[in-house]
Amino acid sequence: MLHGSSWSPTEKKIARSVFDAALQSELAELIAQVRETAATLSTPDELWDLQELLSRRRREISDKYDYGYPRLELLFVWLLRERRIALAQLQGLKPERLARIESLLAQALCDEERGAGAGQDDPAPR
Repeated sequence: MLHGSSWSPTEKKIARSVFDAALQSELAELIAQVRETAATLSTPDELWDLQELLSRRRREISDKYDYGYPRLELLFVWLLRERRIALAQLQGLKPERLARIESLLAQALCDEERGAGAGQDDPAPR
């Protein structure tokens, strides 16, 4: 279980900064995608497809970026896997917390290489 120790004020500041930067980056990518798509809209069906994309992505992003300390370690593993953050950004977290994140990341990458869950999208960390 990832309950781990409590987060120190320094760790909370680092975690919030990394979390906010990753969220803003993902939202900026979505905005760019929407602008590109909107510029080429020519039919009502394309408009509704865009609306559907936005609704789906809103749910995905909202579920993924649920800021709660019990879930942050898993979220950081997820974001590392997606290359949305770098391990260096997490420097300053307690060594045992970093070790747990690195271990979970290694396990996740190993599972990916073995094809675990092939053909399925992983759910957002909870």
